[in-house]
Amino acid sequence: PGPNFYAYDVDTYSSTVFGTSSLQFFGGDFLPDNDEIFYAIDYGSNTLYSVNKLDGTTTMIGPASPPFGGAAFTGMACNKNTGVMYAVYTNISQSQLCTVDVTTGTVTPIGSPQSDAPGLIEIACDGTGTIYGWCIVNDASYTIDPATGAATYLGDLGVNLNYAQGGNWDPTNDVIYMAAYSAVGELRVLD
Repeated sequence: PGPNFYAYDVDTYSSTVFGTSSLQFFGGDFLPDNDEIFYAIDYGSNTLYSVNKLDGTTTMIGPASPPFGGAAFTGMACNKNTGVMYAVYTNISQSQLCTVDVTTGTVTPIGSPQSDAPGLIEIACDGTGTIYGWCIVNDASYTIDPATGAATYLGDLGVNLNYAQGGNWDPTNDVIYMAAYSAVGELRVLD
């Protein structure tokens, strides 16, 4: 909400502000070897940044433009086994998975744009390397093939998603949390 960065404790359902920014980050993730810096793409400028979770300091890395017109980045997730950073972008009629080079911001598309999951709004990658995504157009969850970018229907989310969404895999308890928004902000678990 607003310009603040929050750390959210899923055990106590409490949050702490750790910094502020005028940038609009729609998703982000940590690399496997550093839990103090996460990476995210600014919605307004399509630029990759690193963010220090201790004080919220942002550092510009480089441009990260969606490869097809009218699309915006909506989610980001790292495979903690390989260190590969994935992102997803959509124009609400098609979505595409890509990799992001966190040292330069270079985006490499995987496969071709998918209309099966037309509005992928966020992704998460679990400990097995499986990528999960949720779609704001049809309120469904998918698995996404990291080699081809193909989306396979997993199931209905049971919630009418609205606006930006977040989420990620928690390695401590092997749960994918969704920072969801329908009519209000919600914390959900993806089955």
